[in-house]
Amino acid sequence: MTITPFRMHPGCQNRGIGTQLLRAMETHFGAVQRDELFTSERSTRNLYQYQKLGYHNAENMTAIVTHAHECGASYILASFGMTLRDRQRAYYYTQPDRLFPGLRKQYEQRFGARYFAAANDAHRLKQIFHEQCDRYGIATRMSVYEADAPFQPALL
Repeated sequence: MTITPFRMHPGCQNRGIGTQLLRAMETHFGAVQRDELFTSERSTRNLYQYQKLGYHNAENMTAIVTHAHECGASYILASFGMTLRDRQRAYYYTQPDRLFPGLRKQYEQRFGARYFAAANDAHRLKQIFHEQCDRYGIATRMSVYEADAPFQPALL
């Protein structure tokens, strides 16, 4: 089963309707072997809700590496978190209060003024990522580019 993004009418949000809809889809399609749920990493509210409902990053990580292998990827450069530059941090910290009152304080306590905010399961995700890349022979680093020496053709 693949669940693509869907939107709830603003008047229907925060009433459990989306959760009921997801659970109904899971019940209806319960016999499937692989579940996928796609959303934007900027959809803070969706990510929070999906993780709360049991859609975890580990499964997403495996699916991403598998799909990259199927598409012929030779390397993947990954980061297990996000950067929070000054203005980004200010914007990022305003969103939890708007969407989930009280969550901003938890974020500020956890990340403070740090430049890098690691994902909740960063160490576990990194381990899964490397195991999957090793399985498919996908590099996790790029070799340093070294340009050939400049060539100057002889003038006649």
